[in-house]
Amino acid sequence: MRIALNSVVLLAAGLLTACNSEEECTAELLEKKGAELDAKVAEVQISDPEKLFAMQSKVYEAVQNVAAAGEDISGQCKIIDELVAELSK
Repeated sequence: MRIALNSVVLLAAGLLTACNSEEECTAELLEKKGAELDAKVAEVQISDPEKLFAMQSKVYEAVQNVAAAGEDISGQCKIIDELVAELSK
């Protein structure tokens, strides 16, 4: 599970950025959001590992979407933001 989540962060840092509706999706912002996601994953892994396990399929899907995005990162911002938000619930 941790490997898949790390893959999301690495792909995010290399390809994408997470952004809110006021910010343009850029690789720099993605790297920042990837770090936020990694921190949230580490937090949830300690506080609620079952939650992290339950989200495994969503994380895998996110990794696939990020990998398939290539140069078009615009839609990936929302994916990373949604993962962080769901982990924060």
